[in-house]
Amino acid sequence: MVFVIDMREATPGTFNSTSVSFLSDVFEEAFPAMFKTIILINMPWWVNAIYTIIKVFLPAKLQSRVLRTSQELMHKLVDPSQLPPTFGGTNAFSQSHWIQQMKAVERST
Repeated sequence: MVFVIDMREATPGTFNSTSVSFLSDVFEEAFPAMFKTIILINMPWWVNAIYTIIKVFLPAKLQSRVLRTSQELMHKLVDPSQLPPTFGGTNAFSQSHWIQQMKAVERST
């Protein structure tokens, strides 16, 4: 599984202790899948600087799974057919449509 995080609208307030703790819990406890790659795109310079410092404390295996790149270069890593239009892709996934489908399945069982 590849996880893409768009950092375009990140602000210093984005990284308070509550949000960092929440993300840590999600990745460690609530989300059972193993990530093959975490792609960070559109990183402001100051997020890139912070990540460069934090990276030193991450295990080598995790460091190798986190990639910092531009949205354009991401298309060399992930086929655009698997990305939503907001990431320059062609996948028109609709969460509301998916929810309706799941409700229909639930009603029929």
